[in-house]
Amino acid sequence: MKKMVISRYLSKETYEAVKRDFCFLIEKLEPSGFEYGLQIRDNYLNLYYRGNSLGEIAYRKSKKLYKIRINHKFVEGIGSVIRRFKHSRKRTMLYLLLRVNNCILFLAQKICHQWHGRLKKFSFKRKSFLNRCF
Repeated sequence: MKKMVISRYLSKETYEAVKRDFCFLIEKLEPSGFEYGLQIRDNYLNLYYRGNSLGEIAYRKSKKLYKIRINHKFVEGIGSVIRRFKHSRKRTMLYLLLRVNNCILFLAQKICHQWHGRLKKFSFKRKSFLNRCF
């Protein structure tokens, strides 16, 4: 039986893009008392709030966009997110392709606080990247 390999890396392109574009997010981690966490996965980042997976952030080099995946339950009650950002939905997940400046807006403090309230209403176990929200 083949062993499953867990990959915890970012490609050089993704690393450079994240380092350049997400320093604002990384700077939020320490002042939050590490309520927020950012974990490296298989060439994407998984965002956590109090140990709950909020979603995934993946870099699309060819388009210079970030693909964000989050559970619809964390976002649908927040009208400003639904109106402002173009998205698609597959089953329970929302997918957004955003330029860096829109990522900053999407992950803004005001929206994140609304997500926290929604996160408390739902109790998921792992795997729904941005299943639980930041």
